[in-house]
Amino acid sequence: PDDPRPFPGRFAALRTNIQSLTFNPTLSIRIIPEVSVGGGLDIEVGSLEIVRSLALGSAEGRIALAGSSLAFGGNIGALVRLLDGRLNFGLSFRSALNLRFDSLKVGATAPDGVSLLFPYTQGATNLPTPHTISLGIAGKPARWLTISVDAISSLWSAVHDQRITLSDGGSLTQTSVIPRSWRDAYSGRIGVELDLGPVLEAKTKFWPKGRVGFGYDQSPVPPSTLDTSVPDADRFFPSLGVSLGYRGLGSIELGYTAILFRSQPSENPNLPLTYDTTIHVFGAAINLQLERVFGKRSAAYSAG
Repeated sequence: PDDPRPFPGRFAALRTNIQSLTFNPTLSIRIIPEVSVGGGLDIEVGSLEIVRSLALGSAEGRIALAGSSLAFGGNIGALVRLLDGRLNFGLSFRSALNLRFDSLKVGATAPDGVSLLFPYTQGATNLPTPHTISLGIAGKPARWLTISVDAISSLWSAVHDQRITLSDGGSLTQTSVIPRSWRDAYSGRIGVELDLGPVLEAKTKFWPKGRVGFGYDQSPVPPSTLDTSVPDADRFFPSLGVSLGYRGLGSIELGYTAILFRSQPSENPNLPLTYDTTIHVFGAAINLQLERVFGKRSAAYSAG
């Protein structure tokens, strides 16, 4: 903030804002007591905003693109419960999505004292998401202890570049190609839950749980194409959580995750910068049990 020099990555991105909302209706079927399968539809609504500096001779203006998109995908999965639920295996596949922003609104501004006639009023680009394969294993070596491990593969290698096309709504167009050369990325998670409910069951209806976890995400972005529009890097995230439950009523869930990005120097000759990022995520949820309103649940699902 105290550096008076202009940001060197301003012609690639001053601000990149991506937001999405996913609706995922699903259906699952228990084939036999130990095996369940399911699938669903992914309906994703996305919005995109890109703001860059615009070179105007010795002066600089700004160009902004903004718009929304709708994409569809699907997911399937299977769950295997062994040893009366004390050892569980889950496998899922989520298909890739391609958010096509075909009608981005384009605006350009010039600095004071500079006249600007900018012919482009529309823009278009694509934002893909990868095929994702996840394998999870959860075991209960004791009634009060659950250990879970996840392995995730994200197939980003289909992303070779990003094209942004500007047009005047007619025959005049201009296309910029940003090299990406992304690679498949692999991630892992491990979590431990201490469930004190069985220990306190005979004494109180209070049902506390403690959770601790650790994760690692590999970045799909190679140093050679790293820039300010996607300042990504490998990241680690330790997490802590607690559940404060009361039998027959519900629970309050609290969690914290620190996302620690590895310091990543870029080998991009146009933007030889080093990126450092830390994110703090806090989560809270309230779960209400409505068994007494809608009837008793089976014994297999009534614990906790």
